[in-house]
Amino acid sequence: MSLECGGKRSATPLWIILFKAESTMTQTKAPSTLRSAGALQNRIIIIGAGHNGLVTACYLPKAGLKPLVLERRAVVGGACVTEEIHPGFRCSTLAQNVSPLFPRIVKNLELERHGLELIQPAVRVFSLNTNGASVGIYEDTKRTVDELKDLSAKDADSYPEFISTFARIGRAISPLLTMTPPDIDKPAKSELWSLGKLGWAIRGLGKKDEYRLLRYGPMAVADLAELDLGERYALILGVTVLQHILMPSRLRASIDRLAAHLAPGGQIVLLEAAPSRQVSRCDSPVFVAREAATYLAAFAQAGLRCVAIYGVDPAPFKILFLPWYPRLPRPLALAGLVGVTALSFPLDVMGGRRLVYASWHKVFVLERAESG
Repeated sequence: MSLECGGKRSATPLWIILFKAESTMTQTKAPSTLRSAGALQNRIIIIGAGHNGLVTACYLPKAGLKPLVLERRAVVGGACVTEEIHPGFRCSTLAQNVSPLFPRIVKNLELERHGLELIQPAVRVFSLNTNGASVGIYEDTKRTVDELKDLSAKDADSYPEFISTFARIGRAISPLLTMTPPDIDKPAKSELWSLGKLGWAIRGLGKKDEYRLLRYGPMAVADLAELDLGERYALILGVTVLQHILMPSRLRASIDRLAAHLAPGGQIVLLEAAPSRQVSRCDSPVFVAREAATYLAAFAQAGLRCVAIYGVDPAPFKILFLPWYPRLPRPLALAGLVGVTALSFPLDVMGGRRLVYASWHKVFVLERAESG
């Protein structure tokens, strides 16, 4: 169906998909600010009929909710659509693979009964080069090594270890894909237990893979200095991003780009390692702990003003221990880390927000300077 506005048919169609609940509906009462004369609210609106929106819409009825999916295009599927790119040639026009697709989603949605068939090609990536030899990355590690030898013997020798490292890191952090984010203010015991198990799995990787995870993870932040999405946003959230940008010039450029994407009246909320005084003993090739004053000066230079600062972790035990962590035998290092974390947790929870000066991490709430 297409959307009509003021008696005139819009040039952009609005596609609406309604999902009928397969289980008995149980109505839930909305908060008072969302309630009208005590009415029961169970309608959920999903903007965009992409694969994530469609999967969500299939699960919501099982929780007693009524999803309404809105889609602008004439086709549904989002990144998973297959379209004709030339007469007679059809392919996926965005997603190049289906990873990660959890087996339980395939089972719950009965996708195989509806015709789903997954194909594992021998070639993962093939990069064409009009000025020289092309490069193929294959499922078969040995075949990839043979392909790389003609271009770089060093890369070819390193590739098997590179693949093994990613497999180990993937196994350690894969629970993140199915974990519900914890309540930051009042985390449940089960949430803390899940986070503890995840942290223990990461610690179990060993120093070399831990370092690689810390190095690989924030690599993409370098692109922030050239960010241009062509839109402005009312809320921009960043969690430990700027602390991984090592060069001061790139840091300033990145903050400028964040400011350029902030809509009038909007806010930027950033969580960063920002001690109140210079502490360089914890710096590494992938991380720098800048003083809070350095961030505040950079924010002001970008036309932003800080309207609030909150503390997170004022307990000093971890800061004192971390420089010693790499030097200790692994069993002792792990035991020490667990000990200082347990010692810090009560103080961090009770006084984190208020003890701003003592906090290692800080939350900065920023607005455009002219909005004040």
